[in-house]
Amino acid sequence: MKRLVRGLAFAVALCASTGMAQTPSDDCASTFYRDKSEACLNETLAALRDASSVKPEVNAAMVGFFAGVITSTPSMEAKILAAVGPPAMKRTILMALQRAGRDEAARNFAQTEHLQAALAGLESERPPRLDEVKPRSAAADNDLLIGAFMSTGDPTYIKAILGNFSAAEDDQIRDAVRVALMQARFGENDRRGGYQRLARVLCGKYQCRRDLSPFSRVMTLSSAYWALAALAAKDETIRKTSQAFLDADPRVKAIEQNEQDAFAAYVERLAVWTAAKGDPDSADRAKSEDALLSGYENLAPTQDLLHPLVGGK
Repeated sequence: MKRLVRGLAFAVALCASTGMAQTPSDDCASTFYRDKSEACLNETLAALRDASSVKPEVNAAMVGFFAGVITSTPSMEAKILAAVGPPAMKRTILMALQRAGRDEAARNFAQTEHLQAALAGLESERPPRLDEVKPRSAAADNDLLIGAFMSTGDPTYIKAILGNFSAAEDDQIRDAVRVALMQARFGENDRRGGYQRLARVLCGKYQCRRDLSPFSRVMTLSSAYWALAALAAKDETIRKTSQAFLDADPRVKAIEQNEQDAFAAYVERLAVWTAAKGDPDSADRAKSEDALLSGYENLAPTQDLLHPLVGGK
């Protein structure tokens, strides 16, 4: 579970994971699409170079970002290809070329940079082009598309992420939103241990040790919800696209609103429980509140939580 959570870069952390948050322009990558400045491209390449020197893994959000630059601003492709950096940086650029549909350029780049083995792997795997990616059970697909949005401003990429919710079952959406809200508020530093309990219950419910696919589907939805909610607070296009999606899909909207209400009630009850457990005269109250909180953490249905959590003061 910890490995999966760490893997949900969401691209909210596109900047933090690549060092971009510390650039002088205050994270120009996330708003690159607004003016597509060469200075920002240079900063982003420098950030990728630095990150690739520390972590050899390829960052999906960066692949999406540079693939988006290549498709939407072809004049910048030469600068990207000419960038000097470690092997991981070169592999990121190679994958960006492939995702952008620049097959011949990818072959030439692989030949020049001695990446024939990496290219052979891509040609064998045949990952979808940027405009064909439809996230289902791979959180990295969310990162890829958010990176592409940052460099292009094209809401189609955000709509592709949101489409996963329309195709999901009610329980999957509910569980995904609950995990995202708990992770965003408490993470793995929750003193009560509610998030850790929720994670264990989720793993058991979807039998993650037997077949990771159903569990990964929920976590992919969860990563999308968390990322888009955080990004929407700063990006009007993402906010409007997300709101339009919810308005057009009343089923998903109702589930999301109910989970928001249940989470607000959980936080309220958590404060009551915290105060009561430290008071010997409130032992019964603490026990009662603990039972209610545990229901939420054990993935009790939302309708079973709203009444006692909100009305049972």
